[in-house]
Amino acid sequence: MDLEKPKDRDNQSPYARKEFSYTPLQTIPKNKESPNKVHILITLAVISTLLGTSLWFYKNYEGAEDEEKSTAEGNELMTSDATVHIQLNSWRTQDLGQDALSFPDPWLRIYTDSGEYRNTKVWKDSLEWYGDIEFEFDLQEYNDSLGIAIELYDSDDQSSQNPRVSNSTLMDINPNLSGSTSESKRIGFWYNLSMENNGVCVTAFEIEDSCQESVSLSSGLPRYNLVEIEVDGKDDNNNNANQFDSYIRFVIWWELKKEPNLSDDFYTLDSDGDGVKNYLDYNDEMDIGINVILDEFGIVSNYDEYINLEVFINGDSRYLLGQTGDSIHIQGGQMQSFDESFFFDIDDTMEYTIIQFVAYSSGWLFNSNFDLNGDLDNSNILTLYFYSNTGELSENYKEGYADGSTDVGADAVTDAMLQYTVVITDTATLGDLRSFEWNYGLKNYQYEMYIDSDIYYEFKSLDHDLSDEYDWPDGYARFTTPDEQYVINLANDLNSIAVSEGFTDLETANFILSFVQTIDYKVDNYTNYQGIQEYPKYPIEMLWDGQGDCEDSSALYASLMEALGYDAVLLLFLGDIEGHAAIGVSVPGATGKSYRYSGMDYYYAETTDTGPSIGNDPTYNFPGLDMSQSSYIYNV
Repeated sequence: MDLEKPKDRDNQSPYARKEFSYTPLQTIPKNKESPNKVHILITLAVISTLLGTSLWFYKNYEGAEDEEKSTAEGNELMTSDATVHIQLNSWRTQDLGQDALSFPDPWLRIYTDSGEYRNTKVWKDSLEWYGDIEFEFDLQEYNDSLGIAIELYDSDDQSSQNPRVSNSTLMDINPNLSGSTSESKRIGFWYNLSMENNGVCVTAFEIEDSCQESVSLSSGLPRYNLVEIEVDGKDDNNNNANQFDSYIRFVIWWELKKEPNLSDDFYTLDSDGDGVKNYLDYNDEMDIGINVILDEFGIVSNYDEYINLEVFINGDSRYLLGQTGDSIHIQGGQMQSFDESFFFDIDDTMEYTIIQFVAYSSGWLFNSNFDLNGDLDNSNILTLYFYSNTGELSENYKEGYADGSTDVGADAVTDAMLQYTVVITDTATLGDLRSFEWNYGLKNYQYEMYIDSDIYYEFKSLDHDLSDEYDWPDGYARFTTPDEQYVINLANDLNSIAVSEGFTDLETANFILSFVQTIDYKVDNYTNYQGIQEYPKYPIEMLWDGQGDCEDSSALYASLMEALGYDAVLLLFLGDIEGHAAIGVSVPGATGKSYRYSGMDYYYAETTDTGPSIGNDPTYNFPGLDMSQSSYIYNV
């Protein structure tokens, strides 16, 4: 999700880069009065015991199958080497009692007439989401259409990673059909691939928008039959609260896997050396990053409040004002100065980045929200879009000032004000030198290290996705890299300091733990996905960024200890909503809280909070988790 400027690529692609104006929040009207509404019966057909869920619906081809194949064979662009892309941009729902004691836990599933399906993880306790999740489906030979169904569920599962239909409630996103059946809640349609369809991309479903030809802003290559769709279940005029009316917005297009007449290096060139090939990179001139500065914050109230101000980027928690994990005392009626900042390295392969500011308080008796959105009366969250193709922020940035009192209407939420700045940064300009400072015992220590940017970009370009059900949560263990030379060098340098101080093995392990603990921890109080982020970092990424969350710091500490010959394991603790990662280490002289694995005791090491030493009992720090035993233990 990185900014970029449009640039000439005359020597790279025969396709001219065009300005395609794509606004993620643009409203698409619906034609509810259309007399030519297409009705196609959609019937649930296949129950797969492997998937444990319904797969698809059936279309009556009316005997035209051979004719359609013949037409497809004559198309100039063959779809047998092509991919359909479905880009989910946003959803929102209402708290209508789906879950008795909390907000809904939505997740989304997409499946096709070929039996393929994809699903998101669960957004715990959430009413809305904005972002960019892209699903890809390879086309079969001679396809001229693809059947697509989309469903939005509320999960009752404990797991947020691999939700099941059998433990979920289907919510209504179908604006055309009313009722309580599954068919009236999901949306199903045929996406037409033919270039000769008179601008009609979608049949069996009523929308006003038509196909358009577009180009990718990263590669300049064509996107065929692009159509933007938004649907809202409340438009079926069935006001039954049990239908759980909800809204989703998405974009569909298809593209060839390899366009003809491209230069030999089109798919290999990386102009800015950031590990992202130009055809995927929305900025070929720099590795985009942003600095977010929180200058001042205040509330429109005559009373003082204890408030959390949290910043999310693409749905993940990235910063909590104060960085203590505790609420901040805010005096009512005045702006308070904070001048805190954090850096975020943007994903250059995404068209836009979503930055959200959430102000809230929570306690044993009640939870409350504070309004930072001065444009919408029914939304309290300030949501910004950073557009990669232009390097610009959405219009509601308003020179970095947000005031929730400027919306129309009389919502019953306390208004808040925020003065902030978003600064575009070339990640490479941060340089290779990193400085660290920490305390151990009664002494202060400082350390400088050079990080090879080539190694950083090498690891940054690796697959970080753990969404595969067979890779979660096992996949977190692969982010431990004790054999990398930069890890070995850092571990040896820290060990040399410990030797010069005369530390024992246990003191050395605690000394290195205090080094890791001091690296800025990104608190996850408000985050989804059980507190464990979708983007785990390799140790070099945490060192480069100077921040990380629990699984990032755990991978770094385990790598350092393993590099020095200590034996370490990854500990994962998972609850209904929150979760935590830590390290167990086997070290002579350790006492306290330990976990048994393969006949050995591994002593608990908290990597995110300064102060705790090896063996400290974490039970009281995580009241929502059972810390008596680890949910998963992995040898790293």
